[in-house]
Amino acid sequence: QASSILKKLASEFGSQCVVLAIDTKQEEDGLWYVYLNGGRTKTDILCVDWARQGVDLGAGEILLTSMNHDGAKKGFALDITSELSKNLALPVIASGGGGTMQHFTDVFKEASADALVFLDITATVEKRKTLAELVYKVAHHVNIPFTVGGGISSVEDVQVLLQSGADKISVNSAAVKRPNLIKELASEFG
Repeated sequence: QASSILKKLASEFGSQCVVLAIDTKQEEDGLWYVYLNGGRTKTDILCVDWARQGVDLGAGEILLTSMNHDGAKKGFALDITSELSKNLALPVIASGGGGTMQHFTDVFKEASADALVFLDITATVEKRKTLAELVYKVAHHVNIPFTVGGGISSVEDVQVLLQSGADKISVNSAAVKRPNLIKELASEFG
């Protein structure tokens, strides 16, 4: 089913519009497997195999999230990110694990990620704003496009993050609670 969806999207809109999101987890055997349902359901599909198949089906980018690292803020999965970045002829977006300036530098320089997603997934639960200071440091020290999310609930929050250097913003919880927020953000920022 996913195969036909990828082919259809690539055919209709072009590969540049198709981002294949892969949730992956390294198991005890040392291999990285694809997970479904937000990382709750393991498959027997190896991450590398699914990424290659996705490219063949028309994906133009891979959004790679390591379930081992997501939310831990202890660094990205450099090994699998590097493997995909160096062996696929398309951009790989790294997600899951960034917490310090060094983590963002490492995934860019050591693992050759083409872009980053920094989702401060505990910001909303902890009732605090996304770490704008870290966003500023990443934007000014690591030459890589990145998307920021977590704890964003207003036009002002987005303004701060974009001024800090984020390229894109991801909104989740606040938009679910207040759907009109999407219109407000689109009106303000395009």
